[in-house]
Amino acid sequence: GGASCPSLLLEPSRTNLVTQSEYFGDSYWTKSGTSVTSGFTSPEGLSNAYKLVEDTSSGFHRLYSGIVSTIVSNTYTTSVYAKAGERNWVFIEGPSGYTAYFDLTNGVKGTIAGGTATITPMGNGWYRCTLNWVAQSSNTRHFVYTATSDGLNSYIGDGTSGLYIYGATIEAGSYPTSYIPTYGTSASRAVDNGYKALPDSILGADYNEGTLFFEAELNQEAITRAVSIVSPFWTTSSVRIECTPSTGLFACDIVNAGVGATGTTISVSPLSKGDTIKCALAWNNGSFVFYANGQSTSGTCPIMTTKINNLYLNRLGTFGGGGNYASNDFKQVLAFPTALTNAELAALTTI
Repeated sequence: GGASCPSLLLEPSRTNLVTQSEYFGDSYWTKSGTSVTSGFTSPEGLSNAYKLVEDTSSGFHRLYSGIVSTIVSNTYTTSVYAKAGERNWVFIEGPSGYTAYFDLTNGVKGTIAGGTATITPMGNGWYRCTLNWVAQSSNTRHFVYTATSDGLNSYIGDGTSGLYIYGATIEAGSYPTSYIPTYGTSASRAVDNGYKALPDSILGADYNEGTLFFEAELNQEAITRAVSIVSPFWTTSSVRIECTPSTGLFACDIVNAGVGATGTTISVSPLSKGDTIKCALAWNNGSFVFYANGQSTSGTCPIMTTKINNLYLNRLGTFGGGGNYASNDFKQVLAFPTALTNAELAALTTI
């Protein structure tokens, strides 16, 4: 689980409501006190980024999208990739009262009003700048301004200075997901599910003994969602682990041929975005031990007589049902053919 370890990012379904996310020369994007020039290298390494260039007028130098439909009181996240040119500050505006300045030279946030903002380095001087906000009406727009410093986005332009932009998005949700490109209409990404067929050598031939462990970083706000590891489908036979971050409630289920011990829980402190989750579930001949972030519980379970050899990440929803999918960065997923000792489970899961 170190910094050099690969990880698997699994995300919920999202829709980019901006219908021209890259083609800033299109009439969908209104230029006010600015013009755009194409052909610059974007974060994906293609010549599909634009330069936003100020004119010589006095006032705002910006571009803004066509109308985006929203639902009043729902939370949304606006994002754009930006890179410093002659101007090294970019200003993003959402609905009235939601704004953020970003320093593209030092990669830090400036003044933020209304919502929360993030700036994430993407390599080669590019940053992904995000702002979340609550919809005030049934429609909004995506605004991007050049700025001369933190708090100053109205000035006399010189006609040549500007900054680089790419990949504009508006998503329903309190955090941004990976970029969803659009080319004339909104586009959606289906929920991600990780799947792996396990050979008998992993969990053994009889499946009556084993250990399942995962470590993940919570990549979402503290709302009720579940993270699950399942083998195979929970309605037949399965071993699964779930978590409801907002309450800090962990649960495990062990089901054999539709009969099992379900909903055994451990309560820890409520979790927030960026927190680490470590869970391990060991079972052996009708008993189990369950550890979550260093805390434990135990009990009886069915003797596993049905083959379980399909491993799913992020497969299930909240306790007892499907439909809600978490977004988590899995650092480690381990399956063992034997039940680890309590000391080993505690060492694996202690934060």
